[in-house]
Amino acid sequence: MSAARAHVLVVSTLLGLVLGGSLLLAACFPAAYVHLVQEDLAGEWAQVFFVVAALLLSARLAGSPSPHRLFFGLLALACLYVAGEEISWGQRILDIQTPDFFERHNLQRETNIHNLLAGPGGRWTKPALQVALAAALVSWGFVYPLTLRRPWRPAGWLAGKGVAAPPLYLWPFFVSAAFLELAPFNLKESELAELIIGFGLCLVALHYCLLPREPAQQPQGRDAAAARKMAAGAVAVLVAAGGASLAVTSRSWASPQRRENLDSRLLDGYRKLAALYQEHGRWDHVATLYLRMNDLEPSDGPTLRALARSFAIRKDEENFARFNRMALEADLERFRDDPEDVRLNISLARTYRQAGDQPSARHHLDMALTNALREVEERPDSASAAFWLGRTHALRGEPGEAVEQYRRAVRLDPRSRKYRRVLAEMESPARREPAGEGDERE
Repeated sequence: MSAARAHVLVVSTLLGLVLGGSLLLAACFPAAYVHLVQEDLAGEWAQVFFVVAALLLSARLAGSPSPHRLFFGLLALACLYVAGEEISWGQRILDIQTPDFFERHNLQRETNIHNLLAGPGGRWTKPALQVALAAALVSWGFVYPLTLRRPWRPAGWLAGKGVAAPPLYLWPFFVSAAFLELAPFNLKESELAELIIGFGLCLVALHYCLLPREPAQQPQGRDAAAARKMAAGAVAVLVAAGGASLAVTSRSWASPQRRENLDSRLLDGYRKLAALYQEHGRWDHVATLYLRMNDLEPSDGPTLRALARSFAIRKDEENFARFNRMALEADLERFRDDPEDVRLNISLARTYRQAGDQPSARHHLDMALTNALREVEERPDSASAAFWLGRTHALRGEPGEAVEQYRRAVRLDPRSRKYRRVLAEMESPARREPAGEGDERE
């Protein structure tokens, strides 16, 4: 490869490092992978910094005499919007309360538009948006620059209108991002796709700043120098975005208030990813993630029970017995203070059942049913009371009664994603979990 094309090798290597590193984390280091794909952690901050870099470079091009200045002006505005959406317009940083409208309709109950379009009841909008984004990435990032090299009139018309085409050597960024956006492995790959999109947009803008013409059109001796600048710029952007993301995450962890929020994010990320690895049969990773959860939230009965189950499936009887016993001890200690707690009785029933102690499991299920019926009678307008009565019926093998209570819970609190999800699982003939499974959390 000539010196004038050195940047092609460099950016291809950088993409390989990002994709290969992410694959390595997903395959071997699940807890680190959570840090890459979970909100408010290093991976999301890297997305934000890539987009901010693309914004600044695009703004520079918008102010230049380039024939693409209008396009890059619009791209700068789009990057401003995307960066704002990624951090919910500073809501989590500044601890701003979510407005009531977003609380009701936003998938994550935060102040942003993209999760408003995707939920909480959006069963088709999110996949439709994913497919549309993937198609747009392939069309603009691969098809458009490819057809510009051929006498295809629509592509020439767009170029004549000032629509900048990504340099063809960047097509792997946009095609790989499109593939990951569709989440083929169901491991939150769309977050990785957003990271690569941000990096790719930044490189497109950087290319137009440094290499606005093809190498053959550069003045003699200028092509190699510009290529070296492009290569160095790509490395600098990656290092700067990665370093800044780690610095912001570390600083957040140093704040007690922010640390609490990040620990909560990690718990949620570990829990969700453990469920996804469970679908893939990676019980070693499931155990690793539940151990991390236990570090953050020690003596939590449901977590310890799930950890014990992961060891049981791996035929590790010693660790199964150990963690199942710890789950019982944790719940029994709380049971002494509140023996009428429905969730606690359900948790104990499940743990005893997992240990093979059916009489004790039935005893706590009977206690759960008695107390759940009383709570529903005392609080007929409580969605929570209806939900936990449904949970009790489900664990007792009474799906009809469970569905009736889940529907009632959804009617009383239609905003709850958990109630809607559990109802959908119970109503599905091919539900993924046995009746009544799930942790004992609101």
